[in-house]
Amino acid sequence: MGRVRDYRNVLPNYGVRFPRFHKMEVIRKAIDEVENNIQAPRGLVICSALSAVSLAAQGAYDVLKPNGHKTPCSLYFILVGESGVGKSPSMSFFTKAFEEARGEYSSVYNKLRNEWVAGCRMIDAQIKSVQRMVNKKVSRGESTFDEFSLLVKLEGERPSKPKNLRLLYNDSTPEALFLGMYEDACSAGLISAEGSSVLQGRALNDLAKYNSIWSGEAISVDRVSTERFELRDARLTISVMTQHSSIEKFLEQKGGFARGVGFFARVLTMVPESTQGERFIKNGTLSWGYIDSFSNRIKEILLENLIFLYEPKATRKVVEFSDAASRYWIEIYNAIEYEIRDGGRFEKMRDHASKLADNIARVAALLHVFEGFDGDISLSTLECAVDFCFICSEHFESIFMQRSQVEIDAYQLNEWLDRYRDSGRWLIQKNMVRQFCPNRLRNKDILQNALEELSHQGQLSLYKEGNTWNIDLRGD
Repeated sequence: MGRVRDYRNVLPNYGVRFPRFHKMEVIRKAIDEVENNIQAPRGLVICSALSAVSLAAQGAYDVLKPNGHKTPCSLYFILVGESGVGKSPSMSFFTKAFEEARGEYSSVYNKLRNEWVAGCRMIDAQIKSVQRMVNKKVSRGESTFDEFSLLVKLEGERPSKPKNLRLLYNDSTPEALFLGMYEDACSAGLISAEGSSVLQGRALNDLAKYNSIWSGEAISVDRVSTERFELRDARLTISVMTQHSSIEKFLEQKGGFARGVGFFARVLTMVPESTQGERFIKNGTLSWGYIDSFSNRIKEILLENLIFLYEPKATRKVVEFSDAASRYWIEIYNAIEYEIRDGGRFEKMRDHASKLADNIARVAALLHVFEGFDGDISLSTLECAVDFCFICSEHFESIFMQRSQVEIDAYQLNEWLDRYRDSGRWLIQKNMVRQFCPNRLRNKDILQNALEELSHQGQLSLYKEGNTWNIDLRGD
């Protein structure tokens, strides 16, 4: 048996910073604008933006992974934050384009619906005329074969009901959501900024079906009042923002089952750090030009979805990876697989790890499509997706796995130190960190343990100069 390659240095270290979306002008500027104007946590804002991009693009695009497997580009999110963190306004800014698009399409839909109603009435009138002829012939004992053939022909000519551009669902039951996707657009978003009703209600009752849709598989839906139906080739984005108490209650009730069937393995998790207490007014006039540009781009992509309302058999465009990006994605895939081993990074999160490379491919495809880049997915776009998804991986671990207090302290300290890295300052005295860092970490022993943990992770290095301990934030 050949020697297994050491993949330990391939994956991002713990504490990777949020991507800055360089060269991605539309999404970067919109994220920066919303983050600045409502002063919500950056992680929350990024997830809100990507939820909107997923909902817009999933209906018209798939992604071909470098291993040859084609998959939807839909994303599932669970965001955990306390009341007042900015969940509702953040999501509303990025999703406003969908309601605007539905309103703009309503005149077209109303015209189509009126034509459909008129067409059905014409068919019904002709059927009634034929039925009268049938009644007369039956009473005379004559053959009704010609009338039967005509009735079959008329039923075949009955027009199909037009589909509406309904994309957003809040706390709908699975039955109502799936029926809406069957009767209207088969691309939808279960979006809730106050997700306690979703988690505690019936919206997430049928997790196996959500898993199937995530994978692009068909589902059968049984109904009590009418016949069952099959939902094929559907696409779904889920973005649920909730509080810690709600997610904890959900995990107590259904967490084991939800994780056992693989639902949480598919979910990108974010626990954004609250900015409450730091949201000071910087200027009196706020500009929203970049979020308007974001909304316009969402509407452009939605136009590509309209053909699927009229032509159910239309095919989606397929996004592929460049050669350099393909090599890197395969390397990331193999490194994740390597870390599933006993003692590896994902030893206790094998379900999550099994879907991580897939989510990375989806995020990369969405960024590529949204920005309108030419050609295939670039290496830089994929690197951005890798960093983002590994942040979500850390947050998944914080919710579903128990970390030691030292690891938690180290994570919080590293997030605080990021402000110095962002300003281009890489060297800092340990005493200054102790003086200004978060209160809990100012304890001498707690700070030392957190620094040693970060040094072990390669996030920073410690060195002594004379009697002064210094910290190099560049790490290894």
